[in-house]
Amino acid sequence: ISAVPDEQTSELARDGAAIGKSVSLDRLTAFPEADYKRAQILSFEGKALIQLAFLTSAGEPLALCIIRSDGMASEAPAVSEMEGMQSAHWSDGTYEYLLIGGSDDALIRRMSSGFASTGI
Repeated sequence: ISAVPDEQTSELARDGAAIGKSVSLDRLTAFPEADYKRAQILSFEGKALIQLAFLTSAGEPLALCIIRSDGMASEAPAVSEMEGMQSAHWSDGTYEYLLIGGSDDALIRRMSSGFASTGI
C-alpha cells in the first residue's frame, strides 16, 4: 500500500492514464473520515477500470471505481445498497463512477456528492 504522497501521486498518474483521466490526490484526501490508500487498474467487460481504495476511520474499506463511458450524465449520485454495502453511482457523460463499501450511508452520500461536484 502506497502511503507516501509522492508514490501515491505517481500511482494515480499511471493508473489514471489507463482510462485517460487525471485524478488529483488532493481530491481523494479531502474527507478526514476516509483515508485514501491506493489505486489499481482492473478490467470490466474488456474495458480498463481504475479502483481507488480507502479505509474509513471505523475500519471499513471503500472503493471508488471509474470507467470510461459514452453514456448520459446523471444529475446527482444515486445512493443505494448493493451486496449489503452502501453505494453511490453517477456519470459525467465521459466516465461512470461507483463508490461502494461499508455501512455509513451519510459518508457515502458526502463523498459521492463531493467527488461528483469536483469532477474528481
